[in-house]
Amino acid sequence: SGPWTKNLFLDTGSRYRERIVRSSYTWNMGAAHGIEAGVEVAQTIQDSSLLLGALTPGPGSPEFGGLTSIPQPNSHSTVEELRYEPFIIHNWQINPRMTLESSLIVEYSEIEQAGDVNKVRDFDFLKPKLDYRFNASNTLQFRATLEQRVSQLSFGDFSRSTNPRDDDQDTVAGNPDLEPEEFLRAEVGVDYRLANDAGTINARYFYEDYANKIGKIDISPAPTNLLSTNGNAGSAAAYGLVVNGSLRLGFLGIPRALLTGGLTIQESEFHDDPFAPIEHGFVPYDRGSFQIGFRHDLPPQRLNYGFNYNKRFDGGRLMFDIDNRSTFPIPYRMMAWVEKTGFMNLTYRLEANNMFEQESCIKRYRYQGYVRDGVLREIENICTTTGLLVNFRVRATF
Repeated sequence: SGPWTKNLFLDTGSRYRERIVRSSYTWNMGAAHGIEAGVEVAQTIQDSSLLLGALTPGPGSPEFGGLTSIPQPNSHSTVEELRYEPFIIHNWQINPRMTLESSLIVEYSEIEQAGDVNKVRDFDFLKPKLDYRFNASNTLQFRATLEQRVSQLSFGDFSRSTNPRDDDQDTVAGNPDLEPEEFLRAEVGVDYRLANDAGTINARYFYEDYANKIGKIDISPAPTNLLSTNGNAGSAAAYGLVVNGSLRLGFLGIPRALLTGGLTIQESEFHDDPFAPIEHGFVPYDRGSFQIGFRHDLPPQRLNYGFNYNKRFDGGRLMFDIDNRSTFPIPYRMMAWVEKTGFMNLTYRLEANNMFEQESCIKRYRYQGYVRDGVLREIENICTTTGLLVNFRVRATF
């Protein structure tokens, strides 16, 4: 092979700072009512910069790795948010077995962007919440929550940045008009403790309804030059059932052994993605997962050992862009360990991770023009593996 030729230079810089002050006052209004009122003030600042150089006939510059500077809009930016959140929380002991916590947060914020783009925007949101608990018995509890939430924005999306997930895309345009996601979350659940502390079972069902889900939006200057960026794309929903449990195995003659398990079944729906020809799910939600674990403690020997296995279900984890779509890997992991306290009162732990040496592959489908037109051009498989990882650790407590 011949000598390497540099044809692209990318240099990114970022500095993130956050300061939060919170003050509150709590008082009781009789035996059954308690109130907390206060305010939280937060300042968040992110500085970001991006330099791009390319191999062109123009003059080179050491600042751009010897290549020619290619000016990019919205590449240097300082984003500052000042957020004020007065709040009030009311706790009500309805009776010895029922409680209700209600709260209201009023969020006022100002986001200012300076640099290549100068913009100031103001937001205000109401965030009410109800949290109900009912202890049916000493072993059984029901709970329900209804809450209006507002997501925290990633200020890195406001200005131009690189895309580490796609080597064919040098930079991603920022969006100074990005707004927080608003969504209503409802959840109901039940906790049950087995007799004689033999184990626990808990289950919860959740539902989230998004009004302005963040996804990819079209900012193409021309049909022959397709560009996208993160923006408020439309409505979406996510819902699912999560069940977890644990069981002590003393009844099998294995004292101090604990078996744990979990099952998650969930679905997400992006209703109005402008690039997708179908309704689809969104990250981080997929079809769900199951996991099983085992731990056995042997106090006389000062020894414990066990394993954890986790597997996610296939399907549902898709990401659409203007001219490509990606399916994400469905990993499974097996980890086992043995740990003993011994010589010099040190704790020695031998641990093996990724015991099946699983390979994770992202599959990306690239299209000629828009994804929705369906003209497939290329399929990429991006595969990585860490292999089997074995650790030996020695720990001491002083």
